[in-house]
Amino acid sequence: MSPGPPELVVLVDADGHAIGTAPKATVHHLHTPLHLAFSCYIFDASGRLLLTRRALGKLTWPGAWTNSFCGHPAPGEDIFDGVRRRAHQELGIALDHLQLTLPTFRYEATMANGTRENELCPVFTATTSSELRPAPTEVEAHEWVDWAGAAELLGVAVSRVRTMIRDHELAAAVPSPGAGQRVPAAFIQDGLVVKGLPGLLTLMHDNKYDDRECIAWLFLDDDLPGRPIDALRENRGTEVKRRAQAMAFSKKTFDDQVTAARSLASAKSVQEVVELQSTYAKSFVESYMAEFGKLTETFSASVKDSMKPLNERVTDLVEKFQDAR
Repeated sequence: MSPGPPELVVLVDADGHAIGTAPKATVHHLHTPLHLAFSCYIFDASGRLLLTRRALGKLTWPGAWTNSFCGHPAPGEDIFDGVRRRAHQELGIALDHLQLTLPTFRYEATMANGTRENELCPVFTATTSSELRPAPTEVEAHEWVDWAGAAELLGVAVSRVRTMIRDHELAAAVPSPGAGQRVPAAFIQDGLVVKGLPGLLTLMHDNKYDDRECIAWLFLDDDLPGRPIDALRENRGTEVKRRAQAMAFSKKTFDDQVTAARSLASAKSVQEVVELQSTYAKSFVESYMAEFGKLTETFSASVKDSMKPLNERVTDLVEKFQDAR
């Protein structure tokens, strides 16, 4: 039986546009051209991350511990289809909740023998409920990583991870009923905590957000555009901090209003109501104007628009105070 056609990879330019193809078997060498690939991180129902060790017979990085799996889309193949195809080929599994996390990630790396990686490598995340059936020609070993695994990835003791969570350098939450606390794998990049994450977590905790709320916002909000965790990993921390400051100020404003309403409701005389209104209105307006003045110097038009309803509430509060006087 004659061998099938050679497996091809897509060559791309610096902007990610396809410019040709090359055989996968010969594309990696001392002067590897830029080509399209993908990387995928798989999680199970309890939030553990799947790590795999590359087979010892692989031409590039044999025996290296790495992500769940990686690969190359074929010419003309939708990259999501390519990820699903490769998951089945390498691990014998089907993927659920496949998401593109880092669409423009690119990296270069050189092996000890000089062989060079040079890939535009979008990063995906997914879950699976399938039983693993790794292909021995692709995978030497595999391991699901939990809390202790996160400590190992960081090169620290488990107790140090707990300290980092306590000090808001990391955050942890329970991903599903019955599971223990987990540190999201995306909080760790190249063996270190993602740059800017500790300062962001401190800012949010100072404004009464707990770990669960912090993690939910980092992974679910997509107004930047993109999720805050992706922006942090792409070194766009300034955008994330500005967004968090606006959100924190809105939460503080709401909490202040609740406090004011409770105090007014418990007032025992008209005079006390007037005095409380005067105190809260003056304090609230001064705080609002100071914060709003600072934020509007740097915030985008969309953030400014989100403050308009707050401005209207302030105006209404001041008018009520004046009427009471």
